[in-house]
Amino acid sequence: MVSPTAQRPMFGPAATIAFVPYRDDFTDAETAGFAGWFYRVVGDAPAGAVLVLSGGGYPDVSHGGRTKMFRPHNHELAGLLRGGRLRGLDELARYSFATWCTGEATRAGDDTGRGSAGER
Repeated sequence: MVSPTAQRPMFGPAATIAFVPYRDDFTDAETAGFAGWFYRVVGDAPAGAVLVLSGGGYPDVSHGGRTKMFRPHNHELAGLLRGGRLRGLDELARYSFATWCTGEATRAGDDTGRGSAGER
């Protein structure tokens, strides 16, 4: 795991999203996109939660960078833990939360597809 913000503490209740990359054979009714899943799990979560993202076995696919990950900053989350890659680690370091992931992606990935929120 790597972090552009290793000096920041990351402690709080987990808000989890598990997803797989977008697929053409999923209908719109079966997908929520990143924003949809985020607001399902974090919408009512208190400040200080840690957003935990699972890539469904696709660790090299990036599911976000500075634009999508502005949401944890805006909701005052304590951290972002991604079991895979993220884009723009230098830019993510400017946000208020701690970030940990397996590495930096160099290109945008596919949007998120089918997923679930709040898994334990």
